[in-house]
Amino acid sequence: MNYRVILLSAFLVFGITHSAWALPEPVDRALLEAEANSKLRVSFTLEFKESGKTVLLERFDAQTKKWTVQQGARQNLSKEALKFYKKYCKFESAPGGLVYADYRDSLGDVSVFAEEEARTLYAISPDSLPENVIENREDALAVVAIDKADNIMSLFKIRLNKPMKFNAFTEFQEFEFVQIFDRKIKNAPPLMTKFIYRAKGKKGFSQVDDDFEMLFSDFTLTE
Repeated sequence: MNYRVILLSAFLVFGITHSAWALPEPVDRALLEAEANSKLRVSFTLEFKESGKTVLLERFDAQTKKWTVQQGARQNLSKEALKFYKKYCKFESAPGGLVYADYRDSLGDVSVFAEEEARTLYAISPDSLPENVIENREDALAVVAIDKADNIMSLFKIRLNKPMKFNAFTEFQEFEFVQIFDRKIKNAPPLMTKFIYRAKGKKGFSQVDDDFEMLFSDFTLTE
């Protein structure tokens, strides 16, 4: 997969574009492992939640490329939820879709944000972020986390801490985009286990009030 389309929702909010910044060694090493597995084919179970409630459970078979419904039904989802679900199911079921193999150009300038016992948080600071976000990190949080023991990227997160107006057509009272990764299979790269998308505000002439969560589990690799 080329530049990760799944992140576009977040990047359109912040205006993040490709950059050629040198990355800290732990971040670079984590990305290199993922990039070496960019075509990995994975079968998985997907639980989809809307506003905190499980509304759909499906199994994806990477060998047959087929989805099997285990609980709920796609036709019972709201219009916006169905649009979101179908869009990201396509991304995540593609080869390498659950691996962060194409994040490198989206991170921009990366610097240590906080040291924790088990991980290091790195702030993402692309030159195309709005100046008010760059100047005041209290307004928004954009970070990745690298676990110290296993050197994997366990977190990608963008969150507004206060309402923001980015232009005449885009304004958010709330926004959160979170991806969590974990090494669930021995000798395999980390895979996405959770994806959270919450947005409330206005894009163009449409009001937005989304609260979606995707939980990935029961992974098996396909040759």
